[in-house]
Amino acid sequence: MERFSILNPNLFEELLATCDSHLNAVMVKILNGEFGSGDINIKISLSVINDEMKIPREGDDFEIRPFVKPVIDFNVKSSLKKSFSDKGASDTDNIVIELSDKCIRIGKIDDGQMDFLD
Repeated sequence: MERFSILNPNLFEELLATCDSHLNAVMVKILNGEFGSGDINIKISLSVINDEMKIPREGDDFEIRPFVKPVIDFNVKSSLKKSFSDKGASDTDNIVIELSDKCIRIGKIDDGQMDFLD
């Protein structure tokens, strides 16, 4: 028996090839300027099931040998990120904001001026 390891090509070759494919696809899109960044998420689910193997004997005879079989499922998901932004500011000169009776209120500051000519 050998060590259970992600480096075992018999068990994880397909997972590693899939990860490599995602890694290259995401980086190509980033290098081409199509996206700013990307993520690759790898999920590996491990479990076991009880199984049996028929081992041939002499003639038509066989031995049934129980064993524990590993179940390895994986999911590789890539996502690419592109950000857009606009920068600006609202004119809040002479505007007041306050909390009144658990309600936020906003309005012009009452500076006591009667009209524009004062």
